[in-house]
Amino acid sequence: MKKILRNHAIIEIYFLNKAVLLSILLENKFSYYKIEFNENNINLFVPLNKADKLVKCLKNNGIEAKIIERKGMIAQLNKIKKRPGILVGLLLMLVLTFFSSNIVWSIEISGNEKIPKEKILEALNEAGLELGSFIPNIDYDKLHNNVLINLKEISWLSVNIDGNKAKVIVEETKKSENNSLPTYSNIIASSDAQIYSVIVSNGEKIVNIGDTVKKGDLLVSGVLDSQSLGVRYVESEAKIIGYVNKKIEVKLPIKTIKKKYTGNERIEIVYKLFNNISFFSFNYGNLPSNYDTIIKEENTGFFGITNIPYKKTITKYLEYCEEEYEYSIKEAVDVAFLELREKLDICLENAELITKNVETHYDGENFYIFCDIYCLEDICENKTIQVNSD
Repeated sequence: MKKILRNHAIIEIYFLNKAVLLSILLENKFSYYKIEFNENNINLFVPLNKADKLVKCLKNNGIEAKIIERKGMIAQLNKIKKRPGILVGLLLMLVLTFFSSNIVWSIEISGNEKIPKEKILEALNEAGLELGSFIPNIDYDKLHNNVLINLKEISWLSVNIDGNKAKVIVEETKKSENNSLPTYSNIIASSDAQIYSVIVSNGEKIVNIGDTVKKGDLLVSGVLDSQSLGVRYVESEAKIIGYVNKKIEVKLPIKTIKKKYTGNERIEIVYKLFNNISFFSFNYGNLPSNYDTIIKEENTGFFGITNIPYKKTITKYLEYCEEEYEYSIKEAVDVAFLELREKLDICLENAELITKNVETHYDGENFYIFCDIYCLEDICENKTIQVNSD
């Protein structure tokens, strides 16, 4: 049997006399690449350019047949011919790509630390600068003034055009430190612990090494009282390490539901220009819920041109089914301990492990892990002091 070509069609034939069918194919010199004999029909894989003629020939011989699928690049191009909007979009893309050297293709913003890039782009858009702006028509003085008026967080702005890229440099408005009110705070315990070490750089120490504290107990006071200076407030600063006890539990049902991928997948490709003009796509519409979606974006150049706002988005839809699954004891142990490791990593992200005790239990339906750990951890938590100003 010959290898199936990329450009081929599948013909469904409602006729089960194999000898007669093969005789017709030989007499009319029709080649095929694969033939599937089913209970109620025959599927014939033939070259795409011969499919329509073969269906007509079969019907002339009294055999019911129809093309159920066309595959390959030629088939996709034939679909595109029936959708003039795609061809218009392709033409528009080519015109914009090769004949628009005076258009802003990208906007680069620098100098912003606190102001989101999106907010600056919105202000520039309102002032007359956006992707697709015609460069000779940009009024830079008006642009600068409008952005500075509408965006008080910016004190200075510069816009320079480099090829098709607009380079925007901003300087953020700095708030006077004199306008900000001082903050005062205590330090309280973030969890139950026994104090291991105490380092206080600001505030009055309340606890000592070896003390046992509960969550919420005062560790360092931001209220200082002295005979010479009277009562004053400070923002407490300290590093207090304590022995902390933490308990972790993992429960793994032996019977569970797992996803199993069927191998069927659909791919949708969308090409966008200026981040909002979609000029070519394959759309599968609303898919059933049993599809996982994987989206990948590529900001690649087009025909070697890299400084244009061209984006290719590939969306894969992977079909799956759900089926019951029962872990073996060994599998349950491996999966449960893997989950325990993940929880321990999170629990000990900012702590040092001292001791660990692990117990397991199996009740016939669930596998359990009980983990009891002691660790050293900074238990400082700042709590603001509200002070009424006179």
